[in-house]
Amino acid sequence: MPPLRFLEHLILSLLAFPPLTSGYDASSNTNIAMYYGQGPGENELGLAHFCESSGVDIIPLGFMNHYIAQANGYPGTNFGGSCFAENYTAPGYNGVNNPALNDLQKKCPSMVSGIPHCQSLGKKILLSLGGMVVTENAYALTSVEDAEHMADFLWGAFGPLNPSGNWPRPFDTEGVVNEVDGFDFDIEHINAEYYIILITRLRSYFPLAHKQYLITGAPQCLFPDLQMGDIINQVQFDILFVQYYNTPQCSAREWKNLDALVTSLPMSKSKDARLYIGLLGSTGAGVSGDYLDPASEVAPLIKAHFCKPYFGGIMIFDAGHSEQNVGGDGKPFHEEIKDILVSDS
Repeated sequence: MPPLRFLEHLILSLLAFPPLTSGYDASSNTNIAMYYGQGPGENELGLAHFCESSGVDIIPLGFMNHYIAQANGYPGTNFGGSCFAENYTAPGYNGVNNPALNDLQKKCPSMVSGIPHCQSLGKKILLSLGGMVVTENAYALTSVEDAEHMADFLWGAFGPLNPSGNWPRPFDTEGVVNEVDGFDFDIEHINAEYYIILITRLRSYFPLAHKQYLITGAPQCLFPDLQMGDIINQVQFDILFVQYYNTPQCSAREWKNLDALVTSLPMSKSKDARLYIGLLGSTGAGVSGDYLDPASEVAPLIKAHFCKPYFGGIMIFDAGHSEQNVGGDGKPFHEEIKDILVSDS
C-alpha cells in the first residue's frame, strides 16, 4: 500500500493539472468554439473526436437550415455526412402536406453517441440555426405563430425530454435522452422581428431546465449587423461569435476591432455577452484571403483583445477544415490557437 504522503502528493498534483480535455468556462477568455457538421472528413472522425481535443470547448452543430414553412411543418436540418438519408415524416404546413419537403434528419449516429461523451468532458453542444443562405427564404419565419411554434419545437425536440410531449427527438436513442446545451443563431437574412419573438419564448423555458442553457449568435463583423443587429439589441445573447471572414470590409486581416459592437452593447439586452473573434479554420473554409496564420497573424490579434473584459475567446469555422490544417508542430489549427490563448493567460 503506498505511503499516505505519496497519495497526498498524487492528489495535489492531479488537482494542480486539470485534464487536457477540460471544457467550457464562462468566465474564461481562453475558450474556443468550433462549428461541426459541414466540414470535410468530420463524419469519418466523429463528433466525439473533436471533443476529446484540448483545443475545443464549445461545438455548435450546423445547421438547422429550413424552418417549418419550408420543410412541411417540421424544421429541416443538414449536418452533412453525420446523418443518414432518412427523414422524419412531417405533419404538413397550413393544411398542405408535401412529403417531398420532409427534411428533418432522423438518424445521426455520430451525434447521438458524441453528444453525451462531449458533455461528460465539459464541452457545450449547441444547435445552430441558419447558416449560409443558398436560396432566397431557404429558412424564414413567416409569422408570430411560426416563431412561437419554432421555439416550442426547439425546446421539445432538443431540450429536456417532456414525457407528455409529442415532439420528434433526433438526438435521442433507445433508453438515452440527449439534450443540447443551447441554441446558436447564424442568421444571414433580414427577419429580425420574428427572431425576437422566437428567442424570447425559447428563453422563457430555460428556468424549467436542470442546467444552464445558452443563447449564442454569429453576427457579421459590420456593425450594426444588418441581419442580427436588432435581434442582439432586443433579446439577451450570452455569447456572440463575430464572423471576421467572408466580408471584405471587416476581415480579421484588416485589424478591424470590436469597438463598434462593444460601444453599442451597454444599451442592449446583450450587454453582458462575451465576444469571440471568428476565424477560418483553413484557406478552404471560406474566402481564402481571410485565413490568418496562427503565429504571425492570430497571435498579435489575440494579444490586442485578450485583456478586454468582453473577450471570451476564438470561434473557428469549421472543424473539418481546422483538423486538416496541421501546423509545423503537428497540431491542427484549433489546438494551435488554443495554445496561443493559454500562453497569454
